[in-house]
Amino acid sequence: MEVNLVRKTKEEASITKERIIKAAEECFCEHGVYLSSFDMVAKKAKCTRGAIYWHFRDKNELLYHVTQSFRWPLMAELKGLSSGDEHIFNALVSMFRRCINDLSTESQVQHYLKLMIYRCDEAETYKPLQLSLSKFMCDFEKLVKDAMCLSISKGEIDGEDKSVIITNILLYSFYGAVRKFFITGKSQKPLTEFIEILDHILGEFVINNKNYVLDESSD
Repeated sequence: MEVNLVRKTKEEASITKERIIKAAEECFCEHGVYLSSFDMVAKKAKCTRGAIYWHFRDKNELLYHVTQSFRWPLMAELKGLSSGDEHIFNALVSMFRRCINDLSTESQVQHYLKLMIYRCDEAETYKPLQLSLSKFMCDFEKLVKDAMCLSISKGEIDGEDKSVIITNILLYSFYGAVRKFFITGKSQKPLTEFIEILDHILGEFVINNKNYVLDESSD
């Protein structure tokens, strides 16, 4: 009887902790980390401030758990790219297209990119966000650059200089589109413009030169 009671208590505590993390994620994204209080998180999580302090020492620790809970499909897809893929650049563009679609429809992706890109200015104040942002930028940009290197090795793009230009256009256009998406209240226009940039890159640097066909299956 006592064992079952202990197990039930642990399960309830775990459920409460996850509910607090989810509530904090929503508060941090909606109001920013600085303006989000434990009272706001407690109200959204439907628990007491004491319950939050039972699981987390302070806002920094709570923020750490929020950033650790994120999973971004694009990152996993980029890691899965290999020289065995038929067209690396085509696959890369298809991945970004899916990411843009996810940004429009998936709250988890919206929350992750909002904290990592749109609210990145708060990273100077909160170390967990600073560390997560640094890792995000480093990992993401390295994976994109690795994909471009694979694309060059397969003869899809002519020259390393051109690859650097394409990589910079791709990354900064993506960052800009995400920021504008949130600045404009989730307007689809910045995302549509980014897709147009992808199409332009394909037409200018890949399709016209190498006769590769764009995979439309992700639209």
